[in-house]
Amino acid sequence: MVKTIPGAKALQRWSIAALSLLAGNLILLAASWFVSASAYDRLPPRISSWSGPLTGHFVPVETSWLFFAYPIGQAVFFVAYLVLTRALFFKGPRAGSDSLPPTDDAAVRLRSLKREVAYLALIFFNLVFIHLQTSLILLSRSLAPGINKAYFFTLLVMILFILGPYYRIRRKIMLAEQARAARPR
Repeated sequence: MVKTIPGAKALQRWSIAALSLLAGNLILLAASWFVSASAYDRLPPRISSWSGPLTGHFVPVETSWLFFAYPIGQAVFFVAYLVLTRALFFKGPRAGSDSLPPTDDAAVRLRSLKREVAYLALIFFNLVFIHLQTSLILLSRSLAPGINKAYFFTLLVMILFILGPYYRIRRKIMLAEQARAARPR
């Protein structure tokens, strides 16, 4: 059963998990900006940058406002992702379609599951941006060699897993629960 916030008609019965994941995403976005802003003043006059994050080719550049390209890109991606998922993914199913029983509760539960999956994947997208930014900071201060490729690719694999198999498994479990609840006793 999806736990929702009582009396939250304006929130369209958001689940507690979805709200927690959205709050976690906002915290990660704020942390990214905080780390970038606090590190900027302590950067050397020339910082290392890379022509491509995964190529390992470093290019020395002057410290400038372009240092904030990753947090700006993260914020733009964050907003675009929320707009696109709302338009494409959060649309509720029509009653009786998509293998769901023709009930409003089923549609609400599916929408809640979609929100949870979308916000969970967004957490990993935020971690990708944060990893790129902190790798650049550490590289510029000669504290690390650059991107940890194993961690970076693990984040990408997790995103694909969440948007693919994880969602399908959770959905099948939800449909089985609905079918079990609909059977006469």
